[in-house]
Amino acid sequence: TTNIFSPLWGNRYGIDFAEQNPSLVVCTYYSGSRGGYFSTNYGRTWSAFPTPPVAAQTNGPGSVAISADGNRMVWSIPGFAPYYSTDRGATWSPCAGSNLTPTYLWEEPLNFSDRVNPNKFYLYYKNTGRIFVSTDGGASFSLASTITTWADSMRPVYGYEGHLWVAISDGLWRTTNSGASFFK
Repeated sequence: TTNIFSPLWGNRYGIDFAEQNPSLVVCTYYSGSRGGYFSTNYGRTWSAFPTPPVAAQTNGPGSVAISADGNRMVWSIPGFAPYYSTDRGATWSPCAGSNLTPTYLWEEPLNFSDRVNPNKFYLYYKNTGRIFVSTDGGASFSLASTITTWADSMRPVYGYEGHLWVAISDGLWRTTNSGASFFK
């Protein structure tokens, strides 16, 4: 399809879809202004989140992850603790948990939704190697483990709850227990 992001010309900083309902897609966007958008038809058309977090408008756009069922979202913004929404972006609340604010203003926690469990989200802080997990749909996070810092990427595994792969300089590492422990 051409113009799949029309009228959202510019840069997309994060895009995700609901694994159990792939017609639901979210993205963050920057082109002079910052924002987040929601699609209910595989990205053919987009609607702006009614009320993005203030931090996303000033320091964003950051990236957004949507739960496996599409009912919840977590938005990570550089220099701030993440936010979550349960109403498709009409309201955003700060995620609870210790040490969720990044160490540096430029640092953005990478956020991911579990591809099976709609209540599970993950955060990875590249600067410190900390991995947090939420089991209540992003409302709160707790430290799962600490791994090598500056991993190149982290991805949840489709169809397997709690499975994550991490690309680190010495190879691929993975977890099968929501980040509690990793092995090569």
